[in-house]
Amino acid sequence: MSETDETYVILDPVTMVTEERERIEKTIKTIFQWIALFKYEEARNAINQAFETAARPYGTGHDVLFPQLKKYLNDLVDVERDYTQLEKMKAKPFNLMRIKDIKDFKQNLTKNFLINVDRLRQGLQMMTDTSNSSQLGDSSSSSNSTSSDSSSILSGIAPQLDLYIKSRFIMLHEEVIMKHNDVHSLGRLEYYKESLKKIEELKGIMPELNSDLMEPLLGILNYETIAIENLFSCYISLAQWEFAESLLYLQLFSKHYREFIRRFSEKEHSLRKVTKGDEFPELYKWFCRLYELLLSKFTLYFSRIIKEEGGKISRGNSADYCSKITEFHRKTKANSIALLLDTKKLSRPFLGDGYKIRSGDLDADSLEFEAPINQQYFRDQLEVIYFLGKDDKLGDVDHSEIANLYIETINGRGKPYFYNHNAKKTYFVSLVDENIFLGLVYHTEKKERDTDIQKFIDEMNVNLKLTKVF
Repeated sequence: MSETDETYVILDPVTMVTEERERIEKTIKTIFQWIALFKYEEARNAINQAFETAARPYGTGHDVLFPQLKKYLNDLVDVERDYTQLEKMKAKPFNLMRIKDIKDFKQNLTKNFLINVDRLRQGLQMMTDTSNSSQLGDSSSSSNSTSSDSSSILSGIAPQLDLYIKSRFIMLHEEVIMKHNDVHSLGRLEYYKESLKKIEELKGIMPELNSDLMEPLLGILNYETIAIENLFSCYISLAQWEFAESLLYLQLFSKHYREFIRRFSEKEHSLRKVTKGDEFPELYKWFCRLYELLLSKFTLYFSRIIKEEGGKISRGNSADYCSKITEFHRKTKANSIALLLDTKKLSRPFLGDGYKIRSGDLDADSLEFEAPINQQYFRDQLEVIYFLGKDDKLGDVDHSEIANLYIETINGRGKPYFYNHNAKKTYFVSLVDENIFLGLVYHTEKKERDTDIQKFIDEMNVNLKLTKVF
């Protein structure tokens, strides 16, 4: 080959910069897509492959930044995995440990998780500082231009990742979800209300996550935020005995969940080319368990409306508390079982049932409200919202005894048990929800610590207060 036949390939610096930038952006987004699908091994493999097959970096900026980026992306994968499986990890040793040991174990797991989150945030700040310094020190040469452009990507994505980590792991997890198991000490209703305020604050900063690269991670943060908002809003509405509002939030969660599943499957299929039926992480199972418990409470609290109006509701895997109460009624031969609502504690005047369902399916959009004419809804401060017994309704004498026993109990002046020697009747009460208490009446003498009765009361407390969702 003669000298004139030689071919020279001229590397355009602009092309080099563009290709390098696109490679980095594609790598980061692919990793985030795997994380958003909860495929942490695939995400880690993508990280290793990207750094192993990458061309030798240009400039000192890459020499410093790329090892940092690899480390913090791997740390992010670890934190994401621990976050979504944290409650599953907490549950593993329960059958081998004492209650105190279980509590300590959970606290240590959570503490270590938050330490890792804080360490990752510090690392991202260091990478941002290094990247900014690298850009300031670059010259106008092609290699250094490539390094400067890559550094600008990293200095841009690091603050976005830090904001995402703060939003999801600190504001949503530590300040909302993690406290759910401690609501007995915080005051349940106040906890849910404060959590919704935190959700509003979180939604206010989410628009700042505006990088295209963050879209996969923003998608799961957005879903989790809306899921918690709807579920907690439903809890508050049930505590206020608000039929339409409770139903609306249940339906919003269900609709949002179905939409998430649809998009999840589409994204997984596009990335894998094959959709596998892998299980969702423990956090998402928690959302579903909380939904099912709220749905069970809804069908119990408003069973009279649903039955009288003929509304149909899909129960799914939710527990049937009405059947459990019926079974207990048969077993212990209770004369009356009632749930009573303390209307004095409601945020607005109690107006009774009053709802009409226009169509066969129970839907928030199919409801009409008619103010009840019957003045019994306005007569008492303790309204019977559920009743099962040998008679058609709770008798006035039993209603009065239960009401007095409840008032004495919540004011700390007595026990939630009373045996009337003259009438030969036994009464039990228990505050099973925010403004709702359980009343049991037996036309015979029952011991205060009757095993079957106390087991039933304990189960109703746990189920309706949602103290063991995890």
